[in-house]
Parts: sequence; C-alpha cells; structure tokens
Amino acid sequence: MPQTLDPASSLAAGDLDAQARYRQRIQEENCRTQQIVIGMARGLNRRGGYVLANDLETWSLFSRVPLSGARVLEVGCGTLPATMSVPLHEMPALFIASDVNRSIVAEARHVDARPRYLVCSALDPSIRKHSLDLVVLNGVLHHLPPECNLLGALAPLLREGGAIVLLEPNVSCCPGELAKWALRRFFGMSMEASPYGQFSQSKIEGLVRRAGLRVADKWYCSLLAFPLTGGGGRVRVLPDARPLFLALVTIDAILSRLLGCFPFLARILSWRVLYLLRPGASPSGEPTSARFRS
Repeated sequence: MPQTLDPASSLAAGDLDAQARYRQRIQEENCRTQQIVIGMARGLNRRGGYVLANDLETWSLFSRVPLSGARVLEVGCGTLPATMSVPLHEMPALFIASDVNRSIVAEARHVDARPRYLVCSALDPSIRKHSLDLVVLNGVLHHLPPECNLLGALAPLLREGGAIVLLEPNVSCCPGELAKWALRRFFGMSMEASPYGQFSQSKIEGLVRRAGLRVADKWYCSLLAFPLTGGGGRVRVLPDARPLFLALVTIDAILSRLLGCFPFLARILSWRVLYLLRPGASPSGEPTSARFRS
C-alpha cells in the first residue's frame, strides 16, 4: 500500500487531541459493535429477502456517482461491504474496504472477496493523499465523536473532482423516530450501536462545513423495505422471504421516486438521508443541486 497519511499535516491540534482521546476508547466500543455486525453477517441469508433491502440502499448510495474506472475507499465497511450489492461488470478499477477490526474484516472477506481489504482506523487510512475518486461512508459518520473531524481527515485523500458519499440514519423520519421510541418504551431496546447517538441533518451539515466540504447533492431512501427487515433481521418483523421483499423493494423504489418531487415528504418519511460532498465549502452550506430523487 502507499505511504500512511499523516493526520498532523491536515488537521488542527484540537482535532488531533480529540482523535487521541477517541483511540483510547475505541477498543471497548468496537467490541460491542463487533458482536452486532458479525452476528448480522453470519445470520444473513444471501438468497433471502432481507438482503434485497440492503441492495436497495446501496443502489441509492451510488446513484449519483459513476463507479466505472474509479478508485474507491469504503471507510468502516463492517461485515457487509458496499460491493456486496455491486455487479461484477460495475466494479470500480480499485475498491478498498477498510475497518478498524480484524475480525470484522475477516467476516467481510467471506461475504465478498472482490475488494482489497485494509485494517486501519477511519482516522488514519493508509492511503496516499489525492489518490481517490470516491470515499464511501455507509452509516459510519455517527459512530465517531463529532469532535474527531472524520470528514476533515478524509478530504485530503480525494483527487481533483473527487467526492465523499455518505448514508446516515434520518432522524427527521417520523415513522423511524416513532418506532425507536416504541422499542425503547415498551421493550427496552435500542437499535443504535453508536454511543454518540444518531446525528441530525443540521449536525451532519455542520461537520461538512467544518471539514471544508460542500453539500453537492442530498437525497433520501428507504421507505418500506429496510424497516420491515427489522434492522436487517435483528428484530424479525416479516419472514426473510425473497418474493415478499422483491415486491417491497419494487414498491419502495417507485415511492421514493415519487417523493423526489416532494422534498418535505421525503425528509419526514424516509429512513435514510444521503449526501454527495465535494471540496470547497459553500457560504450557505446548502446543496448546490436541488434534486431529491432516489
């Protein structure tokens, strides 16, 4: 691999102090996450229906960016790398899937052997600066404390014209917040493994500005299929039946396209929010594109 990125060359001293404190806590927090994600990977039926909801989110994640010929890094790939849903003929020229945990990376290799895997911290990716076309953060940003400035650590890795694409839970989703409240209130359950909770869109966009990035596009996905998997099978809501979820995914995709014409409804009904980030902060921090399609 190319030389290791030196965070000190691009991050403020305060960011480095926050990152050092985070590294002291990472082992304990990572053990809790490891149990959840490895359990999900080992329980995943690749011929079942739940995996189709994962595919739908991945298609939404890559819907604004070309993969052909690209050099891509997925940070915090977990046990289900994004390539799991990418057909062979659409694989980028280079796809590096990274995670801080060796056991998680070993499980990810069993799921999809095509990426080049790397064990490293999200804050210290061993990638040369200005070498990537795309960095992927699939539900990762809220797993690190905001003061670590993860986006600021990753921005220097981008080539000219490169981008960061990220997917996060949408805390503006009314059905999602109601479901989380009901699980906590009546069953004492929390579906969120991050000790930092889920981030509001205003917090996400504040982190984007802090990193010197701008929101080039913003859109939403996941109306029916994902919630009805019960968090990928952690809570069984419907049977893991492929014909059932094939129908749900189809309906989900159609409804998401329709809601693209009504941004406010997409914001309060969709379980996921997605961002396309590019270097160069805009004064307002607002998306430079008004498209809200899925």
